[in-house]
Amino acid sequence: RAGKSTLVEWLAEFFDAGVINEYGVYIKKSGVGFPSFPFTSHRAALTASERFIGIEEKRLRHLEKIRDKELVFVDRTYLSCLGFDYAARHFTGFDTFTEIEALWQNASKIEPDLILFLDVSQTKIEERVAPHRHIYLPYLCDQTFNGYITEFLQKELSKNTCMIRINADQEICAVRHHALAHISKRIESP
Repeated sequence: RAGKSTLVEWLAEFFDAGVINEYGVYIKKSGVGFPSFPFTSHRAALTASERFIGIEEKRLRHLEKIRDKELVFVDRTYLSCLGFDYAARHFTGFDTFTEIEALWQNASKIEPDLILFLDVSQTKIEERVAPHRHIYLPYLCDQTFNGYITEFLQKELSKNTCMIRINADQEICAVRHHALAHISKRIESP
């Protein structure tokens, strides 16, 4: 509920750009559901990640189809998948992070020129999820789970020069303004 999909849709319309949807859209199109969570085995955790790597290949094929667009916005990157696994190990007791990180390092994946990390507080998550709680699995709203995902993304932020943090607790207009400023700056850079 940070506003990622809403921001991507708005930016794509603003710039007349292409869109690579989040993983869930491609999962629904394939007719196969999300892997069940929490994982019950080490193998199940690896299998789930392998499925997301397969979906990333579909996203790459979609990217090839819209290469004529000057800009393409991507809703979630593989870092979301790694962040999920980083957090999941604290729930499941299966430490698969090193293996899954290696899987992603060796996989073909979309690597954007600019990554906007929409950082949202637990308070705002709760507030935004409240009217829709029935559609969210409980762990997605769990403070500890979200804290580990944020921890992972903050570590990435410290070493990734193309990653920008935006405070997503703000109103959508402010988030849009910050995103536009960073994107415009990137476009104008030689």
